[in-house]
Amino acid sequence: MKWSLSFAGLGVVVLLIVFSRVESQAPVRAVADQLVEIEIQQLELTRFGSAGEKLEQSKAAHAVKYEGTPETRLREVWVEHEDKQGGRWTLFAPTGASQTSNGEMTLSGGVTIVRGKALQLETQEVKLDALTNLAVSDTQTRLVSDRSETTAEGLIIDLNAGTAQLAGNVASQYRQDKTQ
Repeated sequence: MKWSLSFAGLGVVVLLIVFSRVESQAPVRAVADQLVEIEIQQLELTRFGSAGEKLEQSKAAHAVKYEGTPETRLREVWVEHEDKQGGRWTLFAPTGASQTSNGEMTLSGGVTIVRGKALQLETQEVKLDALTNLAVSDTQTRLVSDRSETTAEGLIIDLNAGTAQLAGNVASQYRQDKTQ
């Protein structure tokens, strides 16, 4: 019985030492000196206009916001916006970042922009502004269709009006239809 009490007392002392060491250790950090504030799997956001109409739907496979940083980092981002003519603009990107304080989202890592089946644009990075509903890229942009390819230094899309404007050194190559 004496040995049982001695071992029990020793066990309690060992547990107290282990707990005191665990409590004194720094918390696990996700990125150097940053704690995860918010982490979401399968994020989905819908933005509505002042009249209650659905303006935009955004999805991300993963979203994380680190403590002390203004942006939320996104992975596998998909944004769909309906313009005033009823056309759907869909933007896909492997990564992105969102700042809710200024209503901006940056899509990066190779962005594909589609409007219906007629228009496909490709660029490295696009900045979306929720206040103006503009998507702007100042990186090399490529417009691809079944009969041509056009490149430019940048791109401005008015997501409400349904217009896309290529900017800076625009060049096109047309392919002859081989079925004639």
